[in-house]
Amino acid sequence: MKKFLYCFLVIVASVFVSCSKNDGLPAPVVSNFSVNWESGAGSDVVVGSVVTYTVKCENVEIVRYEWSVNGTVNSEADGPTFVLTPAQRGDYSVKVVLYNADGGSAAQEFMTLTVKDPAPVVTVLCGEMQLEDGGSLDVEVAEGTMPIVLNAGNVEISEYKWTLNGEVLENQTKEYTLDLTHSGTNAFEVEVINRDQLSTTVSFTVHVNGPFKSGLWFYGTTYEGIAFFDPAKNLFYQDHLYQELNGETIGDGGLNDLSICNGKIYLLTPSSASSRAQIVECDAQTLKKERVITAEGFNTSSLGEIYNLLAVSADKFYVGSNNSNANNVSSVHVLTVQPDGQNTFVPLSGASGNIGVDGPCWSRMLKVGKNVYIGCGNKLKVFDSETDKELTSIMIAEDRQIADVVRGRDGNVYALVAGAMAKTGYWLWGMEPFTSAASVLAIDPQTFVYTETPILIDGKQTDINAGLEGSGTCASLTSDELFFKGGGGYSTTKVYKYNYKTGTTSLFVDITGKGLNSMVSKYMAADSEGRLYVPTTNYSAISIGVFDIESGAQLGDIQNAIGTVSGDGGVYSTYTFGE
Repeated sequence: MKKFLYCFLVIVASVFVSCSKNDGLPAPVVSNFSVNWESGAGSDVVVGSVVTYTVKCENVEIVRYEWSVNGTVNSEADGPTFVLTPAQRGDYSVKVVLYNADGGSAAQEFMTLTVKDPAPVVTVLCGEMQLEDGGSLDVEVAEGTMPIVLNAGNVEISEYKWTLNGEVLENQTKEYTLDLTHSGTNAFEVEVINRDQLSTTVSFTVHVNGPFKSGLWFYGTTYEGIAFFDPAKNLFYQDHLYQELNGETIGDGGLNDLSICNGKIYLLTPSSASSRAQIVECDAQTLKKERVITAEGFNTSSLGEIYNLLAVSADKFYVGSNNSNANNVSSVHVLTVQPDGQNTFVPLSGASGNIGVDGPCWSRMLKVGKNVYIGCGNKLKVFDSETDKELTSIMIAEDRQIADVVRGRDGNVYALVAGAMAKTGYWLWGMEPFTSAASVLAIDPQTFVYTETPILIDGKQTDINAGLEGSGTCASLTSDELFFKGGGGYSTTKVYKYNYKTGTTSLFVDITGKGLNSMVSKYMAADSEGRLYVPTTNYSAISIGVFDIESGAQLGDIQNAIGTVSGDGGVYSTYTFGE
């Protein structure tokens, strides 16, 4: 606490002197006096502060000190020091009269002391739970609201200033009503101000969590199947989950991809009743529909198959497609939501061409910070998602193809590159014999400097999936490994693992004879418990194989907890190192 000291060395005060009866003693003369206090509110004197008054006389001995506050004599105070502990706000006038042995006296009045209320002592009550300053609370999504009440019983409050997630609220009362029907993080900061303008600021966070906060989305194309698995609770939410929660289907033509950004999940459905494709925005933790996003030109008749989605912000999306009726031209378009509702859908310059040759393949795009990585044939291109400008292009040998791109837990970006092969028509289908080894590029996301390591097993090259299928790559969250599909196109049964610390590759699992469907489908995913989820398909339904990453063992108990999902799709994990 800060000590404030003031001394009045030269002040005209009322000093009353009376001579002794025999004129033997001089009248007292105040030679020095002071006031000091310690307070938790800077130089302000607040209620409850200890205020010490002192007075000094050097010319004669003082036998009695008479202290009074606001005209009332304190009969217990007799000495050169007086301690005042003001119990309430207001003005305090303190006076002392000094007497010598002959009754001679001198009076000293001190400057009026203004005492303020102390800073508020604030408690936060969220529903029935009390939070400390800086605390947080997790609650479940529910129908209804929760009151948040600030109590400051020690002083009278004149004003409340609330901010929520950095935005100033109109609310200026002690209570805020929090909507529980939407998931999300609610970071509050409230300045509580007393009538003397002394304030206390408290901050606290309320996380409203839906059932789909952490886990894995399983989805199927063609039949628009979608389900969710929560590994922590070993709980599976059934197929056709969107239809159950929203009372309608997602859209005509199935669910081809999904993307999560800023608390929203975006579902890519390739066509609708209006013949346009659409993106359905939902709350990421509840799957409740919030809006439908589409644009002129965003349709299957002009784009062909619309297979890939990356939400780069709430109002901008990168969409990948391949048109088999136009020389198999693949491309990425930018769909931007406009305030007037006239959304735009334009090609991303530099991200189109024949699939696998100089155009994108069927693999996910990766966002790291504001940069987006897109494989375009034998080039890995990096775009600024704010300006849509190409920043750099990492080129490898001709007749090769970027098959997938992910981010590892070490922060590097990893691109899987298929070996060289003969071109078949307008594309690299991924079924021809490879004449060179596949490889992994390890890229520094800050400098774009990279190293390349061949994918070899016992010194021999190993084919990986490329072409339309892509390699379905995912990064482990618990080890320095990447997992990807082996060569074999649509009928691949093998999953390999690559250790990016040692640069070694090995077979992780062959799903043949594992009680799964006959081939590995689309994208795999890992969870924070060290498990790999491998979607397998028979084209009408997905069956998920679950494997322990460390041992390679098939985890039947978890696998049995997961039902099948309609369609031919993949897995999307909420656990990821990308964005």
